[in-house]
Amino acid sequence: DARRLQKLGANVLTVDRTSAIAELPPSTMVRQGSLENSGVEPITEMKDETIDEGFQLNLIANMQFARAFLPRMREQRWGRFIFSSSIASMMVSPLEGTGVYAATKAGLNGFCRQIAADSGHYNVTANALVLGFFMTDILQSGVKYISENQGEAAAKKFLADFVSITALGRIGDPAEIVIAPAHTPHRVA
Repeated sequence: DARRLQKLGANVLTVDRTSAIAELPPSTMVRQGSLENSGVEPITEMKDETIDEGFQLNLIANMQFARAFLPRMREQRWGRFIFSSSIASMMVSPLEGTGVYAATKAGLNGFCRQIAADSGHYNVTANALVLGFFMTDILQSGVKYISENQGEAAAKKFLADFVSITALGRIGDPAEIVIAPAHTPHRVA
């Protein structure tokens, strides 16, 4: 949630055009948009728009941000990229139709590793957060889709399958995630 991050001292803004990226201050956290109903569509029914939007939001925009920020980070010999990935990038979902989402997040993980390899000697790090199962828009969409198409019992089993592989034995609440930018390491002279 942008307001919560701002209270912690982060500069957060929503960017809907890549042309403005280069002028952002280096400490900015960029919120790329919403995944609300982000096209949970079976592969045989996927629309080109779903593919294009998914790649633009989850992968291409991150690449554009990195391209814009990386020269300044290398020049100052310090920088931190923290990308928001997903557990969907690492394991198969029992929810049919998350192929585009999973593919883009897996691509983001690979891109992140490459930034780290290319820029580590400039003291620039890159990490992708894979936090596990949280009741996000995409998971809620999946539960709704299954409930409407396969019944309430199938939706409950879907959630139970996720819960069965979590350490806490439950789905996380997004409110439990706190990123504290005020506590991130600063450049040491």
